[in-house]
Amino acid sequence: MVLTREVAVRVSYPLPNNNLVGDIMLVSDAAQQLGMNTQTLRLALQQDKFPFGKAIRTSPNRFTYFINEEALKRYLRGELW
Repeated sequence: MVLTREVAVRVSYPLPNNNLVGDIMLVSDAAQQLGMNTQTLRLALQQDKFPFGKAIRTSPNRFTYFINEEALKRYLRGELW
């Protein structure tokens, strides 16, 4: 079993290879905007499948997720892939 923890903080972080900075959002909110299951999004982030977020392994069976809100908006508009 993999334990997960969602974080919602009002901080900003840059994404690799660009200067985009934005707020971090919950996995559940991002999954809803993408029209996908929350666990599916978590697994995709663990596999580095999306350019708008990261899953950070915090212990052997635990991850923390960071999703850049502005990057997700750009991804949904087709501006980021």
